[in-house]
Amino acid sequence: MLLRGLARGSRHWGEFAHHLQEQLPGDRVVCVDLAGNGRRHQERSPLTADDAVSDLREQLREQGLQPPYYVIALSLGGMLTLNWLVHDDSAIADEVASAVVINTSHGKYNPIYHRMRPLALQRLLMALWLPVSMRESIVYQLTVNTRGHRKRRTTICEWIAIQRQNPVSVQNFYRQIKLAGSFSKPLKIEPRRCLLLASTQDHLVNPNCSQTLAGRFGLSVGYHSKAGHDMTFDDPDWVAKRALQHFFGGDAAGQ
Repeated sequence: MLLRGLARGSRHWGEFAHHLQEQLPGDRVVCVDLAGNGRRHQERSPLTADDAVSDLREQLREQGLQPPYYVIALSLGGMLTLNWLVHDDSAIADEVASAVVINTSHGKYNPIYHRMRPLALQRLLMALWLPVSMRESIVYQLTVNTRGHRKRRTTICEWIAIQRQNPVSVQNFYRQIKLAGSFSKPLKIEPRRCLLLASTQDHLVNPNCSQTLAGRFGLSVGYHSKAGHDMTFDDPDWVAKRALQHFFGGDAAGQ
């Protein structure tokens, strides 16, 4: 299961989802949208972590997909996944067999100015009121480190098309900001069930967030020295390799 972050939908996974599916021919890779994002942009985003987890579980059930689930989640999606792993109902928590959480944070353990860099947040909030072409260009600058004019132009055009087809409302953007601020449940996660990945060149979220979570709870963390916040865009092969090794061990592509 793949889950994106703030105001982004399943189509923003781009080539990564297809690449991962090629590595797992015997399994199904499913991209899930939080209410308010992607194909579900007309719905209201949940305001609490437990409601968000319930929303995700309902989607999976509607598709006939039963646990255990292996989850790769980015940013806000990672926060939801951490909350799922420590759900008060142990049966629900155990539905996630293992997770890879990318460039995420937690309200109880990370200061707000690390969870989202202040200047980045300011630019995002200002971008909400700009034309979609300018908005997506700013998002690219904040989340992607891949250089190359052609790649940048092509990607921004794709994102503009996505936003026009599945527009995330300003109201849902703010609801998701509030959702991100609601994560305060103490974490207690077995290291084998969660791998953290962090980009040292993340311009949106400080990688110290992942370092702090790893240190407090004995979790493994893998650092990428060049990728931006959207690590799966900048280096999909690296992320897929690390994720499959964590999930299955050894030569994961041969599983």
